[in-house]
Amino acid sequence: MLGLIKADLYRVLKDKLFIVLSILCVVIAIGYTLIYFAAIYLIATESGVDVRNYCGAYGLALSMLGPGSGFGLPLGIFMIIILHKDISNGTIRNKIAMGKSRKQVYFANLIVSLICILGLVFVHLVVSFVFATIFFNPGITFDNALSLFVRTILIFVGWAALVCVVNFFTNAMKSVGPAIILYIVFTLGLTTVGSITSSVVMVFEGRNEVVYNLLNFFTNFNFVYAIASILPGSNGIFAVLGAVMDSPLTGGFYAAYLSSLVFFSGLATGLGLLIFEKADLK
Repeated sequence: MLGLIKADLYRVLKDKLFIVLSILCVVIAIGYTLIYFAAIYLIATESGVDVRNYCGAYGLALSMLGPGSGFGLPLGIFMIIILHKDISNGTIRNKIAMGKSRKQVYFANLIVSLICILGLVFVHLVVSFVFATIFFNPGITFDNALSLFVRTILIFVGWAALVCVVNFFTNAMKSVGPAIILYIVFTLGLTTVGSITSSVVMVFEGRNEVVYNLLNFFTNFNFVYAIASILPGSNGIFAVLGAVMDSPLTGGFYAAYLSSLVFFSGLATGLGLLIFEKADLK
C-alpha cells in the first residue's frame, strides 16, 4: 500500500488545484488576520486600550481553524474535487486492475487526505500566528502553554475525524457535485445544530440539570461545532478579545467530544469502505 500512498500523494501535490489551494491557504491566513486587526483596532481605539495587548496572536490563529470558517469550508471542498479526480478520470480502475484491493485503495486515499489536509491546517495556523505577532502579543505564557497545546491537539484530532468524512463523500459519490453539496450540508448543518443546542442549553442551566446535561452532551458530541468550543472563548472575532483562553475543557467535554470523533470517523470510514467495495467503477 506504500506504493499507492506515494503515487497518490505525488498526484495530489502536483495538481494545479492543490497548488492554488496552498496559495489560498496562506492568503486567507494573512487576509483574515488583517481583517481581525482592523476590527479590533477600531474597538480598542474607542475604548482606549492598547491594541497589541487586546488579544493573543496564537488565540487569534486558533480561532480561524473552524470547519465552517472561511478557510475550513473551502479546504474540504477543494480537497474533494482534487481527490475525486482519481475516480472521475478512471485512474482508480487501473489500480484495481494492477492487483490492488479496494480496501488498499480506500485507505491509501484516506492517508493521503490526512497528510494533505492536516498539513494545510498546520501551515494556516503557523502563518496566521507568525503574521498576527506583527500586530499582537504572542499570547503564549507559562500559565496557558499547556492549555494551548491541549487545545491545538484537540483541534487537529477533530480535523482528522473530518478528513474521514471528506474521504467518505469523495469515494461514496460517483459525481463530485453531490459530494460537495453533501459535505457543505454536513458541515454547516452540524454547525447550525450546535449553535441551536448551545443556546437552548443555557435556558436549562440551574433549572433542570438532567435536560441541561443531556443538551450539553449533544452539543459537545457534535464534533464539527465542538471544535469551536475548543477555541478561545466562543466564536468569531470576539472570541479572542481579553483572555486568550477562557472556555473550560471539562471531563464531560472530553467524554462527549472524543466519543464523537470515534463515532463519526468510524461511521464515515466503515460506511465509506462498504460503499466503495460494492461500487461499480467501470
